[in-house]
Amino acid sequence: MSYINIYVAININNTLNENDCNDKKKVLSSVKLNGHLLQYASDKLKNDFDVVLCAIKQNPHALMYASEKFLNNYDIVLKAI
Repeated sequence: MSYINIYVAININNTLNENDCNDKKKVLSSVKLNGHLLQYASDKLKNDFDVVLCAIKQNPHALMYASEKFLNNYDIVLKAI
């Protein structure tokens, strides 16, 4: 997938389109480029280990957008610091 295709999933306000917020594949592609886009993912995907891990690998500060359960997750926190 090219960077151009990935950015199609991001609208002009640098957010995920409403329809894409629940699409794990599109959210993963987006957070690989900008971990902060996790804030626009659905609650279900903010609770998904793979999505959160991908986001914090790109930007450790993305942890603030993950569900609370990840704040006590050793593997996730370790990757974020």
